[in-house]
Amino acid sequence: MSSEGLTSLIVAVAALIGTVITLYKTRHETRASNGDAAGKYQEIASKSASREMELMVKIEVGEKRVDELEKRITELEQQLKIAFEKASKFENWALRLVKQIESYDQTPIPFEVKVQKATGGN
Repeated sequence: MSSEGLTSLIVAVAALIGTVITLYKTRHETRASNGDAAGKYQEIASKSASREMELMVKIEVGEKRVDELEKRITELEQQLKIAFEKASKFENWALRLVKQIESYDQTPIPFEVKVQKATGGN
């Protein structure tokens, strides 16, 4: 073999070894970066799941509160209906009483509306 052929063979072997080393490093780095990416994706997924659970708990609490408020509104509507019915009965009774007083040729005391301030109690 001539020295040029030997030199070409050595350069070719060196190039082949360099290529193998580069491929090995690239493959190793790719696996490492894929592992890092997978870890990051797992971390993001865990955080998302945690946030989802927190939101689900808040939604459940909110739904329970809405149910309680709807029940309270229904109760208050029933109480208001009863109060209006009582007021109507009192008004009818008062009108009959006025007629009765007037039938005795008397003048009833005038009706005055007194407004009470609402109290903040539940």
